[in-house]
Amino acid sequence: MKLKLNLIFFLLFPVLYYTQTPNLKFDKKYFECEDMWVAFPKSNSDTAYSYGFIYLDEEAGFTFNFESKFKVTDDGEFYKTKKDTSWNIKMRLSPETKPVAIIPSDKIAELELPPDPEWLRFYKQSSDSLNSLIRRGYHYNHVGASELALNDLEKAYQISKHAEQLEFELAFAYNATKRFEKAEEILRLAIESDPNNLFYYRELGYSLIGQNKFEEAEMIYLKGIKLSNDKFQQSEMAVNMAQVYFKQKDKRKFREWAKLTKKYADKDSDYLMYINYWEKEMNK
Repeated sequence: MKLKLNLIFFLLFPVLYYTQTPNLKFDKKYFECEDMWVAFPKSNSDTAYSYGFIYLDEEAGFTFNFESKFKVTDDGEFYKTKKDTSWNIKMRLSPETKPVAIIPSDKIAELELPPDPEWLRFYKQSSDSLNSLIRRGYHYNHVGASELALNDLEKAYQISKHAEQLEFELAFAYNATKRFEKAEEILRLAIESDPNNLFYYRELGYSLIGQNKFEEAEMIYLKGIKLSNDKFQQSEMAVNMAQVYFKQKDKRKFREWAKLTKKYADKDSDYLMYINYWEKEMNK
């Protein structure tokens, strides 16, 4: 009996030139294709498409389970190449992963694939648990898909409002989708429960800025800066406020927050570059 080897890679597929077929549209981001059979574009030099199944591993993140390759006939029929069963290749997906195509249901049948792989059930056993919902929300937030994160995070919030990491992830998703009032509501309650969590202050400051509540944002950021021993977080809060007053053309307030940014930012920080640029613009 052959031993199966599990290989894990980070999948980028940096294909610059590829061809389309009438049945495949390479227009989906990988995080839009959870629990779907997908194909990756082939280069001009290749004769077959790589295909497999995208799923979410709660620990590792979005993963592509490589199935095999298929070719397309002149009549548009899909036929798969012979699969090497000694390999089981799993590829971690990253923000650099190129768009994929969802394989149409009739073509899934042509390739003799099940609607879902048998192994998928092992990843779904606890999918409605509190921890699973939070982890899923985290992974969607992490790849910039906060709109998709909200469904799981809102479910989790109904189960336990103050579960570890939940309030931050939910508020982050609300902020990322410009639902600033909802983020503020979540964070006010979170701070009541855990008043020393600097990340709540960081996110709340952002929520308040989004609502043009600049004086409140200042007070919240100052509390967050005082709580923190992390110079990066301190400089991030300061530069956010400096940017507000740069846009407002309020020189006095801008100088206050520019000074704070310089106090906490590392010498090679991008935040200092922003401050230097804004200072030049303010002095024109």
